[in-house]
Amino acid sequence: MKIYALSDEKFTPNEFLFASIKRLCNGGASMIQYRNKSGPHNEKELSKISEFCASVGVSFIINDDALLAKRVGAAGVHVGKDDGGVGRARDILGSNAIIGASCYDSCELAIKAQNDGASYAAFGAVFRSPTKPNAVCCPLEVISKAKELLKLPVCAIGGINASNIASVAKAGADYAAVVSALYTKDQIEQNLLELKRAIKI
Repeated sequence: MKIYALSDEKFTPNEFLFASIKRLCNGGASMIQYRNKSGPHNEKELSKISEFCASVGVSFIINDDALLAKRVGAAGVHVGKDDGGVGRARDILGSNAIIGASCYDSCELAIKAQNDGASYAAFGAVFRSPTKPNAVCCPLEVISKAKELLKLPVCAIGGINASNIASVAKAGADYAAVVSALYTKDQIEQNLLELKRAIKI
């Protein structure tokens, strides 16, 4: 299982975003998502981040906005239920882009996303999330069921940290999307190391 790191306007404000993403790459994150719900977006900075991530072999994904992803040269976009759909994102970004889809706790949504051309299906929150306290709860059994039903990689998100990430791996997830646990004590590289060690327990 690989670590999918998410930025956050609280933990990675714009003035520290590039430095934080460099640290995430150095620490071994496989994919990084830029998530900033409040804006504004510094597109020049995001373009630099896209170039940097591509140069080190890390996929840089934009949350919600396929047009922003295209403008800054990101590897792809992650869409939720209100973001225009997988098909529209694919039309905007092309056949080689990574298109992730939030499927909450629904395998039916994941099957539709797969049929629409998604690259991966994300389920959560698998645990109570400090960054999204009102998120739909998704039992880990749904991850296991999704692995049986889908040909796509499956991503788990929501409240994942070093104390519970092993159970996410055991459920069969291909990616663990992590937010707050990456940034505690400003020890990004150490936090990633602890997450990776915990996966193998």
